[in-house]
Amino acid sequence: MMGAISVAFVVIAAVVSCSGRVFTPCELAKQLKYVLSSNLATYLGGNVSLAVCLAGYRHYNASYQLKHPNGTVYYGVFGLKVVSRSGCDGGSIFINDSFDLDLYCLNSTVLIHPNKLYMYHRLCASDLTQRFTCKENEFFHVAEVWDPIYKDIIDLTYGEEHAVVKYLSAHGIDYYQPPTTTTTSPPTTTTSPSTTTTIIISTTVMSLMIGLIVVTYHFLKKFMRGRIAPTASTAPEYVMTPRFPDTSNQMQEEISHNDLMKNKPPAYSAFPTKLCQ
Repeated sequence: MMGAISVAFVVIAAVVSCSGRVFTPCELAKQLKYVLSSNLATYLGGNVSLAVCLAGYRHYNASYQLKHPNGTVYYGVFGLKVVSRSGCDGGSIFINDSFDLDLYCLNSTVLIHPNKLYMYHRLCASDLTQRFTCKENEFFHVAEVWDPIYKDIIDLTYGEEHAVVKYLSAHGIDYYQPPTTTTTSPPTTTTSPSTTTTIIISTTVMSLMIGLIVVTYHFLKKFMRGRIAPTASTAPEYVMTPRFPDTSNQMQEEISHNDLMKNKPPAYSAFPTKLCQ
């Protein structure tokens, strides 16, 4: 019980909030996308979702301040510290809601370091954020927002990577094994041909096929007729040979014989005919 009270006291003492503006996730997304679009594209690749996520770990508070045990103070929605770089050398620069130089300093003093870049990408992964779409209405979408689940992680770890690893491990999360990310692509609208167009195309194709078949048939028919049926000039002549011998002479002989038989006198018997008793 005392441990919990001590942690709460440390957080309250470390996080100092002035009277700056506290955004909602969608309000901040709109300002980043429409007011700061040029700077966002230049310094953060136009990634509204990532920028909103980083601000979420500072509770979307433009006047957020976190004092590190070593005395360093982190300011504004992106938790930036004062450095000697021009434009990033005053804390008051980061505790307003204009964000004119915040994105520039975030890119040039924080995300330029590979370990910090990985840490913030890991903290904004799908297993550590709730994701939803900000909309003006049902037809006009602004951006997808990645809202941190564990918003106190920076307050408790001061953004130190080794402490972040321990925090996530205590919640059963592996810092070095991010979930498989899926790229969200805008919906693609495919224009399909209408039913009428499909019918016309099908009919045309069928007509062409039928015409091709008919032409092929007539060509083959003509070609085969030329090969099989010879012309009159080239056709061989056939001589009909009678299957039986000529019987005309035999018939004349039979007729002459019959005539002789008709003129022959009656034959007489060798024995006398008995004329009377």
